[in-house]
Amino acid sequence: MSPDSKLAQSITTLLSGPGFSSIVRRFPIGAVSMVSPFNFPLNLAAHKIAPALAVGCPFVMKPASRTPIGALIIGDILSKAPELPAGAFSILPCTRASADLFTVDPRFKMLSFTGSPDVGWKMKERAGKKKVGS
Repeated sequence: MSPDSKLAQSITTLLSGPGFSSIVRRFPIGAVSMVSPFNFPLNLAAHKIAPALAVGCPFVMKPASRTPIGALIIGDILSKAPELPAGAFSILPCTRASADLFTVDPRFKMLSFTGSPDVGWKMKERAGKKKVGS
């Protein structure tokens, strides 16, 4: 197997020593829908985006309507990264009403939401079979 193969890229050796070794295999779940809050907009956007990039999941992020600049800055930086293929991500500032597809669209395999518990539980109820995380 060549070191450039997808399988080789998905395996990372964590620890090894006399008589033991440890391996982690990463499997992208699929497209991830992300909704970030208004407080700490840059930090919380980065905490959602980094894991998706690390495992190779494409994502669409809806930043908070009041504070979209942090996510847009991250998007601008990522758009210049030659390692990311076209279409690997989208940052879509929009209203809550028009963001309903972030929750219900079955093409998304995971929903990542940070916000109030009331809104989060309502989104989870409508998310269908996709995984929901923060």
